[in-house]
Amino acid sequence: MLLTDLCAVLPGAVLSRRIAKEEISVPERIMFLTAPEALHVDVLYLLDVAQAEAILPECTAPNGGTVLCAGALPSTVSCRVRINLIALDCGLLELYNAAADFIAEQRRATSLEADRLNRRFASIIEENYPGEFQVDTVCSSFPKHIRSSYCVICVESADKPGRAVNDVMMRSELASLFSEDNIAIYDSDTIIIHSYDGFTHPPELPLEALSELLRKYDACAGVSNGMRKPAQMRMMYILAKKALESGKVLLSGEKNVFFYDDTMLFSIMSLAATGFQGQYSNDDLILLGSPIVLNIAKHDPKGKRQLLETLFQYILSGGSTSKTAEAMHMHRNTVQNRISLIEEITGEPLTRDGMLQAKLLITYYAIQYYTKVWNKNLVLSPLVEGQDKIITGAKAPKDEREE
Repeated sequence: MLLTDLCAVLPGAVLSRRIAKEEISVPERIMFLTAPEALHVDVLYLLDVAQAEAILPECTAPNGGTVLCAGALPSTVSCRVRINLIALDCGLLELYNAAADFIAEQRRATSLEADRLNRRFASIIEENYPGEFQVDTVCSSFPKHIRSSYCVICVESADKPGRAVNDVMMRSELASLFSEDNIAIYDSDTIIIHSYDGFTHPPELPLEALSELLRKYDACAGVSNGMRKPAQMRMMYILAKKALESGKVLLSGEKNVFFYDDTMLFSIMSLAATGFQGQYSNDDLILLGSPIVLNIAKHDPKGKRQLLETLFQYILSGGSTSKTAEAMHMHRNTVQNRISLIEEITGEPLTRDGMLQAKLLITYYAIQYYTKVWNKNLVLSPLVEGQDKIITGAKAPKDEREE
């Protein structure tokens, strides 16, 4: 909000000029007239009339008149900062009422603007606009300009008592953190359309500040890939939502900001699982995976999935037993023993065939989705009928640390 807009609605004559803070001899006598956040940009303070007349000699405040300054003026502000001094021909009560009415009108206008943004964003997500040109046109009408690149951030707070109040407070802080971005509400989530100049991967955003804010409100966020075309905003929202859903399963407790690129394979598995179940009316998702992984899982003692977890981490670590051991907090020899057993089961080295690694990794994610999202138990048939575990030509994995 501009100070000139407020002056335009104030009763009586208004005279003002810019002054420096050092011109005010007794800054301690300045008092708040309205809270800082009420005017968003400008802050009103009541000044001692005699002091104001000394600063602004051409303005003689009439009896019952009010002199105030507008602008940020805490005691720590440098003297180089300049503020506005205003003298007006009205009393303090009239001034307060006029300012209060103006602020209320500004808030109503802001609320209407937010509602319009929410409706427009919802129409994009729900495909109410038939073509790219229409979507581009709608995006160009958003309150904040979308720069050359953007990403969508989907923020979800914990579903617990007091969530509504918690969300209002969180959105207020998010609006301050992303002051140049459009923020909408869709499906109870807070949606930030974060834009930036240039094109970076991952998208450029204040990650540390965002993570701290989310931690404060027990919330988490999914971040889409970066994009240049506003017409792809619906897909960017879907990617952000998928990143959020996948991150809560895979990385919950480790992070609270999940990038789509980090959860891509699990997100793709989510789409595959939904299609598989809907198209074939079958919820045995493991059928999509490689039998090699199931054979490895059968050698795990009592379903502990030690081999599977080691295999997954080993592939993620680029075939390094040292990095795998560090990530899993175990001795390197234990990792090496497990990898040797896995290679004995598969019949070939894991690092030799990239296609084998891809199959193993995708099947692992299928198992993760099957057990963690669908909450189903991984049931494995025994290798030999009537026996729980028969291992032929392979050693049992060692749990104990080896020095």
